Amino acid sequence: HSTTTYCLYSVGLLHLYNSHAKLRFNADCVSDVVAYRLPRKVLDETMLKHPELAACIIKELSWTIRNQSHQLATPFSEQKNVKISYTATALAASVESFYRSALNALINQKLTGHKGSLFPDMHVQVPCRVIYISGLKHIRSTFDDYDFSSSPIETQIRLGLCIAPGLIMCPFSSMLEATNAGASNPEPLSKRWMRGYSPRLVREVIFAVGINQLADYLTERVGVRMTENTGLQQAIGSVTAGVISGYFSHVPHVLSTLKLHKPEASYLRLWAEVYSKSMPSISPARLSWQGDMMAAQVMAVVFPVGVVRRSVQIAGT
Repeated sequence: HSTTTYCLYSVGLLHLYNSHAKLRFNADCVSDVVAYRLPRKVLDETMLKHPELAACIIKELSWTIRNQSHQLATPFSEQKNVKISYTATALAASVESFYRSALNALINQKLTGHKGSLFPDMHVQVPCRVIYISGLKHIRSTFDDYDFSSSPIETQIRLGLCIAPGLIMCPFSSMLEATNAGASNPEPLSKRWMRGYSPRLVREVIFAVGINQLADYLTERVGVRMTENTGLQQAIGSVTAGVISGYFSHVPHVLSTLKLHKPEASYLRLWAEVYSKSMPSISPARLSWQGDMMAAQVMAVVFPVGVVRRSVQIAGT
C-alpha cells in the first residue's frame, strides 16, 4: 500500500512514458507487496502489440484531465471580466431598455394595481440604462486590473469589489425606476428617484453580482458541460444567472417599488401588503389565522408575487 500520492500518479502524469530520468517516486509500504519494473521500451512494445491498451490509456487520461480541469475552475470571487466592446454593450442596452421598461411596467401593475405606460420617459430611460449597464461592466473591468494576491485580506477585498459596482451604479437604477412610477406618484422625478433607495441598494448588489461574476461562474461550470459553442456557453450561463439573481433580488425589488409608488407608507406596512397578496393561496380551512399569516409570509419570501416576470426580465437583460 503506497503512502506517497505522487507514486500512484506517476504513469497518469506521463513521467514514465517521457522517461524523465530525474523524477523518482518512493513508496512506503505498510504490508508485504510484489513490485514490478516497467521500462519505457517494454511499455512501447506492449502498446504496439495491444492497441486496445493504448485506447484505454487515452480514455482514462482524458477522463482524468477533464475532472482536474473542473476542479481547477476559477473561484467565484476571482472571476475575470471578458473583454467586451462598449459600443456593442451600449447598443444592446439601448434595445434592452425598451424590453426592461415594458416588463417593469407589467410588474408594477401587478404589485400596485395601477396601469401605466409601457414606455414612459424613454428619453431618460435609454441613456440611463446605457450608462448603468456599461458602468457595471467598466467598474468591474477596472477592479480586475489590480492584484490583491499578496494581501492578507484578499478574500474580503474581492467580495467587497463584487458588490461595489451595484452600490456605485444604484443612483442610475433609481432614475430608471422613478420613470415607471409617474402614474401613481405625482412627485417630480428629481425627488421621486430617492424613494425606496435602501432596499434598492440590496437589489442592485444582487443584480450586479449576477450580471458580472455569477454569469461567468455558471458559464464556466454549466455552459461548458452542455455545449462546445462559446456563444451558447455564455448564453446558458447568462440566462441561468439572470433567473437566479432575479429570484433572490425580487423581494427587495418589491419593497423598493411599493415605496416608490406609496412614499407615505412605512416599510412595515408595505411588507404587510406584500404578504397579504399571498393570503388567497392559503386554505383557511386547513390553517388557523396565525397559521395563515405565517404561511403567507413564507410564501411572500419563497414565491413572491411577480417573481416569474422579474426573473424573465433579468434573464433577458
